[in-house]
Amino acid sequence: SPVDDERKFIKEARFFYGLDVLGDGNAALIDHLDERSSIIMVEPYKHKYPYDWRSEKHTIVRATTQWCASVEGFREAAMNAINQVVWTLS
Repeated sequence: SPVDDERKFIKEARFFYGLDVLGDGNAALIDHLDERSSIIMVEPYKHKYPYDWRSEKHTIVRATTQWCASVEGFREAAMNAINQVVWTLS
């Protein structure tokens, strides 16, 4: 995903580097495609992005590197530890 944590295109996005994905970057991308006759039409669509109430901005879902680990080596110990926790409600 050529987008950083600030919702801006990264260097990999070349022509759009530094532009906001949901702002100037979107318009620049459409213009770029239009100049190269690589877009048939543009139709406004009000996309319902998830919204972050703290930053008051739309959130963008990005593909990022992830990793997984097997818990089989410590699963039983973790489950036993959970049973030793004293849970309280506040």
